[in-house]
Amino acid sequence: MICRNCGMDNADNVQYCSNCGASTQQNPAPAYNAGQNNGGPTYVNVQVPSDTSNLVSIGAYVGMWFAMCVPILNIIMMIVWATSGNKSKKNFVLAYLILIAISVGITIIASVVIFLLTGVTMFAITSELETMIFSML
Repeated sequence: MICRNCGMDNADNVQYCSNCGASTQQNPAPAYNAGQNNGGPTYVNVQVPSDTSNLVSIGAYVGMWFAMCVPILNIIMMIVWATSGNKSKKNFVLAYLILIAISVGITIIASVVIFLLTGVTMFAITSELETMIFSML
């Protein structure tokens, strides 16, 4: 049986077209067009990760951030997390290193701008400090 909606040649005993889903009966109901919503709910096929054992919880991220605030511990933990098999922890270390690089860059730029705007050089600051220190003695 040939579908009147899309022209697909279907078997004679089917009620719906295998291509477009339209009814092949004599008085068909309005055809459902897969490209249109027709007022019904839209379903989305969501891919759920099969392995959720490597996911890091929000509490773990908070704990990781606090561990990064401790001076020597942060270097040790960055090495441990970067070499672990957990991709979330590797990404955390990478993001943390990027933020450190951005912070250092902003600090250097701000220092240069401040020194240029005030006209003070590092040599002038050290000589003034030496003068103040020796005058106190």
